[in-house]
Amino acid sequence: MLGTTVVNIGFNEKVAWSHTVATGVPLNLHQLTLDPADPTAYLVDGNRERMTKRTVSVPVKGGSPVTRTQWWTRYGPVVTSLGASLPLPWSATTAYALNDPNAANLRGSDTALGFAKSRSTRDVQETLRRVQGLPWVNTVAADSAGHSFFSQSQVLPRITDDLAQRCSTPLGKATYPASGVAVLDGSRGDCALGSDKDAVQPGIFGPSKMPVLKDAPYVENSKTMIKA
Repeated sequence: MLGTTVVNIGFNEKVAWSHTVATGVPLNLHQLTLDPADPTAYLVDGNRERMTKRTVSVPVKGGSPVTRTQWWTRYGPVVTSLGASLPLPWSATTAYALNDPNAANLRGSDTALGFAKSRSTRDVQETLRRVQGLPWVNTVAADSAGHSFFSQSQVLPRITDDLAQRCSTPLGKATYPASGVAVLDGSRGDCALGSDKDAVQPGIFGPSKMPVLKDAPYVENSKTMIKA
């Protein structure tokens, strides 16, 4: 991939590996209940918390820098849409914060380096378990000893079906079944994502929760392109 210093898809003398886009949704939203007197403060278990203001400037070649203000919460930054199809208006009573665990994930290069050093599909699996650095892809691998491996090991918010059932807002009850995007009640402390003991960072699924297929007669993962 352009801009990276590692081999993302490749092989050595003992093992080969590849990736395709995974189906897990790597983000979620928290619906905030705002302080009626201050739209930059929100309530969690009845306690008032202030948002944090951050100003970001980006240099532009041949022009003036572009400056934007972000408002951050315990869950992440406030957003006003999730793509063109899901507007998220910031009103006097409600706002939405984006939780993106991959914003803190700088482990992708470590994962690729681990793959490059692997000598078997077992080493590939161990790299995925130890590093947990892939944001958005599956992994398929085969080695010279005849072993095959497939896993959807990616960084995903720890949103169980139980959590979604208990904590989805009315919007979340529509988006989660339809697209996998959970919208959780940010005003309740018991709706926090929690953490698995084997996870490398809080709020994500641990590697033991990731689906794995080993030593099947063959492993295939493909994409279909349809031209209209």
